[in-house]
Amino acid sequence: MLKNFTPRTLFGRSMLIVVTPVIMLQIIIAIIFFNNHWDNITRRLSLAIGGDIATIINLLEKKENSKNEIQEIAKRFMDLRFTFIPNEEITKTVIRKKPLLNIPDKMLEKALGEKIFRPYSIDTVNFGNQVKIEVQLSYGVLKFLSNRKRVDSTSAIIFVLWMVGTSLILIFIAIIFLKNQLRPIKELSLVADKLGKGIQVNNIKPSGAIEIRQAMIAFMAMRDRIKKTVEKRTEMLAGVSHDLRTPLTRMKLDLALIGKKIDVSNLESDVRSMEEMINTYINFAKEQNLDKRIKTDINKIVKQIIKEINIYGYSIENETKFSKSYFVEPNSLKRCISNLLLNAIKYAPNNPNKRKIIIRISSFESEKQIHIIVDDNGPGIPKEKYNDAFVPFNRLENTISPVDAGVGLGLTISKDIARNHGGDLKLSKSNIGGLKATIILPI
Repeated sequence: MLKNFTPRTLFGRSMLIVVTPVIMLQIIIAIIFFNNHWDNITRRLSLAIGGDIATIINLLEKKENSKNEIQEIAKRFMDLRFTFIPNEEITKTVIRKKPLLNIPDKMLEKALGEKIFRPYSIDTVNFGNQVKIEVQLSYGVLKFLSNRKRVDSTSAIIFVLWMVGTSLILIFIAIIFLKNQLRPIKELSLVADKLGKGIQVNNIKPSGAIEIRQAMIAFMAMRDRIKKTVEKRTEMLAGVSHDLRTPLTRMKLDLALIGKKIDVSNLESDVRSMEEMINTYINFAKEQNLDKRIKTDINKIVKQIIKEINIYGYSIENETKFSKSYFVEPNSLKRCISNLLLNAIKYAPNNPNKRKIIIRISSFESEKQIHIIVDDNGPGIPKEKYNDAFVPFNRLENTISPVDAGVGLGLTISKDIARNHGGDLKLSKSNIGGLKATIILPI
């Protein structure tokens, strides 16, 4: 449950680790400060002003000093000004409603009740920097005006500003350090993503913490090992294929010299099969040396493929409608799609009426991927054999089309091409009865 609310990025989680303790510490300090220090100071200030007002009332009732003398004492020593209005009643209490700001007001209202045992009211809203306090006497109302500083403690505001300000500065410094530390990790992830998509990546300079540097060095070593392994496999396959071509050429020459004296049809068929196998091996090796990716109109590639395949007499429904061009390796992608269409023809239904044979190619676009889909209404492949179809040199049975079944590398090459683009090739059941092959490419 908690995972749904945590940030997804490493930077976000790192910030959460840094910021959460700071916020919790501020909350704890604020609670302790407001419940103890500020509360005590505000209470003492309120009791002091309440005591001063009680003293003035006592002096007025004793009548030992004149009213003017008492007003001078209040102004000079207590920072209070008062007037007496006879035959009047106190007004309604008005205090601030905002949180924190109304704490001193409530404290003052409570402290006056402890010092002045008479009806009273306060107004902390309508007199600017002054606080009005009214006390009901038997023969009128005594109105006091006091500076707000006698009620509010400015140290609380200064403390809060200091606490929030220093926290923001610390968080800002933490963000700068975190970004510098996470930059190498982000660079490594981008390079790994490119390598996974088959894009050539240059050497990256190790930077950051020791652990990150070690990961970068290990990654580049892994990249070099993978590259060498692929190159060795490609060179070996290409070398074997070229070496086989020499005796094959001699066999073809001998067959031509023999002429029609001997029935050599079976031998000629074997030679053709061997030649196709060798060509397939060479093409397979070439696919490992992929061209550079360029902005390509896939719709045109599909139309060109269909035009070339029309020699087999099958009608292919073209429903590809890509809205724009994409960066792909055009020759490799063309071979990938061709292999899938030829595969659909090879396993087409055994029906003399080719119009009843459905082979369809369509497309799908999303924000992160494009799909090239080839459907047919042939016999299809059992679900449990989907993985076997991609095994090199594994030819499936029941090839019922006049197109030769090949050597079992068609789907393997197509899947390799899709993966070299950073995508994949998936097989599934088609809604028209046969096999559905989907090329998935990232964009």
